[in-house]
Amino acid sequence: MPGYKIVLTGDRTVMSTYGSGLFYGFLTTGPTKGFIPLPILTRTILRPVPVGKRGEAILAPHGLRRVEAALRESKVVDEDDIIVVPPRNLYKAVSEKTKIIGIYTIDPLGRGPASTTFSGFTGIVHSEPITAYYFRKLITSKIVQEARRRGTRVVVGGPGTWQFDLESMKRLGIDIVVHGECDKAAPKLFQEILEDSIKIPTIINIPILEYPRADEIPLLKGATIGGYVEVSRGCGRGCKFCRPTMVPLRHRPIEQIVKDVEINVRYGQTGICLGAEDIFKYGARPLEVRHEKVIKLFKSILKVPGVMITSFAHANLSSIAAYPNTVREVAELLGA
Repeated sequence: MPGYKIVLTGDRTVMSTYGSGLFYGFLTTGPTKGFIPLPILTRTILRPVPVGKRGEAILAPHGLRRVEAALRESKVVDEDDIIVVPPRNLYKAVSEKTKIIGIYTIDPLGRGPASTTFSGFTGIVHSEPITAYYFRKLITSKIVQEARRRGTRVVVGGPGTWQFDLESMKRLGIDIVVHGECDKAAPKLFQEILEDSIKIPTIINIPILEYPRADEIPLLKGATIGGYVEVSRGCGRGCKFCRPTMVPLRHRPIEQIVKDVEINVRYGQTGICLGAEDIFKYGARPLEVRHEKVIKLFKSILKVPGVMITSFAHANLSSIAAYPNTVREVAELLGA
C-alpha cells in the first residue's frame, strides 16, 4: 500500500520559497482582499518549494526539519515511513497507512502582531489574513479530514500554537496541538500517538525541563527554506511579555552548526541565514558580547565549501551600539 505512516507538512505560507527572499514571507500577514491579489502573490512570493521524485519537499521550514530529524534519529518508525511534503503533494503521501499528519504553523488564525496590524478585525484592512486563509484551506481540506475520519491523527505544532483552544480545534478538525519546543519530546510523543494512548482532542504543553540542551538539538536531515540555520535558542533577558525570553538561552556548538550548513549546501541551498534572537550574543551570557566567539562562528560558516551568502535573522541594537568593533569585523567578513 502506498503512503507513509508519518506525513509532515505545512500550509502554503510556510512551505514557500518567498521568491528567494526569506523575509518577504512577512507579506503573508497581509489581508486576502485590498492588498496584493493572491494570484500575483502566489506567482511572485508564495512560490512552491521544489520537490523530489517521491513528492518530498527539498526545502522545508526549519522547525519542521528539527522534528523530522528527531523522529528519524529515534527510529519511532522506519526511515521510509516518514516524509515531509508541501500541501500540494499530500495526495502522494497520505493513504490508509498514514497514522499521523503533522502540520507546522506560524500564524494559523491570523492573530500574530503583524497580521492583527494589517488585516483581520483589528487591522488596517478588515479582511481575513493570508496566513489564516491558507491554514484553514489546508486543515479543512478533503484529504486531511478524510484521513482523520479513518483514524489518522491531525497534530499541529510550531510557534503559532498559542492561538488555539479546544473550541477552535474542534471547529477546524484538529486532534492534538503541541505547544513548546518538541525536538527532544517528539519521539516519545509520536510513539504515544501511534499507540493511540493520548485522549483527543487535547493541547499538550511541553515542560521547559523537557526542552533540549544546545547539544541535544537534532541535526538537520534536509535543507531549510532560506537556508535558515539556528545558532542560538532563547534570549535570556527575562521579559515577561516575550516568549523567547522565557526559555533558557542556549548556544549550539559550532561543529553542529557547520553540519547543518553543509546539509543545506548539499541540497543546493548555498545562501545561509543564521538564526538567533541576537546574533552578536552567540556564545555569551544574556547581557554581553564575546567578540571572539562571534567572529569564529562567521569564519567557520564562510569556510564551508559552496556557501555563497551568509546573513543573520536578528541583531540587538544595544549589542551593535556597545560593541562596534564586533559589528565592523562581521561586516568585513560578509563583504558589507
